Amino acid sequence: MNSTEINKPKVIVVGAGWAGLGATYHLAKQGYDVTLLEASPYPGGLVAGWKTPGGRSVEAGIHGFWYPYQNIFSLVKELNLNPFTPWTRSAQYSPAGLEVESPIFQDLPYLPTPLGTFIYTQFKRLPLSDTCCRTGYANAYQHYPYFMQLLILIILIKLGGDMMP
Repeated sequence: MNSTEINKPKVIVVGAGWAGLGATYHLAKQGYDVTLLEASPYPGGLVAGWKTPGGRSVEAGIHGFWYPYQNIFSLVKELNLNPFTPWTRSAQYSPAGLEVESPIFQDLPYLPTPLGTFIYTQFKRLPLSDTCCRTGYANAYQHYPYFMQLLILIILIKLGGDMMP
């Protein structure tokens, strides 16, 4: 071991999710002696996934990488990696079955976040009254003057076109 290696600052990064992997790479580029610790058998943290014995895909956490995540896209570009699959619809299940299906938002006309989520996300078992009462929509009402009229129109559409005025 030479004197340069002895004088390197030592750092331990805990967790090999996106943040841990990015931190490890960044610190190593700056000359730190980095040790990365991960408890699970695979890196990925909350983006890890697997298949059940029945063949159903299961995710440990969210797999959405939206355009504002430029730090992640820059890192994989710098490392010349291509870890992403094509955009796909996602679904969330409970013990009772399918609960929510989310669309590929990039394929749809842009809407502000609360409106896009409300209009495009398909809640399979959530009562419409619960969907309408979520806090985010009350907040959106303050920021978008025609939100209530749009919300009423959306509710009418969801209840069926024959109820349209």
